[in-house]
Amino acid sequence: KGTAGSLLRIKNSLSVTISDCLGTGKLVGGFGTPDTDNAKFTLGGTVCVESGTLNLYDGTISEGLANWGSCVYVPRGSTFNMYGGEIYGGSANGAGNIIVTGTMNMTGGKIYGGSGSFGYNIYSVNSVINFTGGKIIGGVQLGGSTLLCAPDFPNLRRGRGRAPPHPLYPCMRRQGG
Repeated sequence: KGTAGSLLRIKNSLSVTISDCLGTGKLVGGFGTPDTDNAKFTLGGTVCVESGTLNLYDGTISEGLANWGSCVYVPRGSTFNMYGGEIYGGSANGAGNIIVTGTMNMTGGKIYGGSGSFGYNIYSVNSVINFTGGKIIGGVQLGGSTLLCAPDFPNLRRGRGRAPPHPLYPCMRRQGG
């Protein structure tokens, strides 16, 4: 469980893959990375994708604290691909579990239980969001974003996207929904 800063910071256009073949892996807590434009705000309590790509195949990201994106922060020019796993329990002064101003692709997994003054699980501004599977329980706020999703948004139960197999770990392949 993290105590200061984001537990994971992705920088320099790197790609990071999180997989949990045993079913016990968790990234819990974290207090965010200071915003370079305004140091009194923190971004991405648990995971801050400053520049690069985060791939979540399985495991849990939870209980982050930050002003924006308590569990995951995805700024312009970065990408978050969610193939499975869970994101929940984030608490933010602004928006809830995930803030996206970059790109988010969700083909599986579950997002729920985010809290904040805006009260959303996903808060998206001027971004591209592709939802083809998985489940979101609770609010999603879109501001000037392009949303491509399954027909029954926000529950997304009909989307049957499949994660591509990971070249080294076949257990990372996951059925969406």
